[in-house]
Amino acid sequence: MSTGEVGTETILVAEDHPAMRELVKDILESVGYKVISVADGEAAVAIYVEKKSEIDLVILDMVMPRLDGGEAFRKLKSVNPGVLVLLSSGYSHGGDAQRLLEEGVSGFLGKPYQVRELVEKVRQVLDGRTKI
Repeated sequence: MSTGEVGTETILVAEDHPAMRELVKDILESVGYKVISVADGEAAVAIYVEKKSEIDLVILDMVMPRLDGGEAFRKLKSVNPGVLVLLSSGYSHGGDAQRLLEEGVSGFLGKPYQVRELVEKVRQVLDGRTKI
């Protein structure tokens, strides 16, 4: 995969595993995105409230300490009903993830995923081309 520029938007990444958080940040920055990364949902909500006009997409891990992906999504949606959220999880996209999609999550990315899958899904969500 080429690391030519794919996007210029700002993405907020909430992921509790440090290595995964850094990997996602590095991948997205390598294709042109500006990335703000945090370790949990509570921090994601705080940053979003402060910088919502600058953030184009939020990637939320489903399972995080302090505030999980579902709770964080609901708080983000209360701040901005049009927030774009890509949910990421090692669990299937049934159950809780399916409920969140029905509540307005913009897309789902199952772990583990390939670099190309991450980059393509982010672009699809930003372009309004996906719901799963």
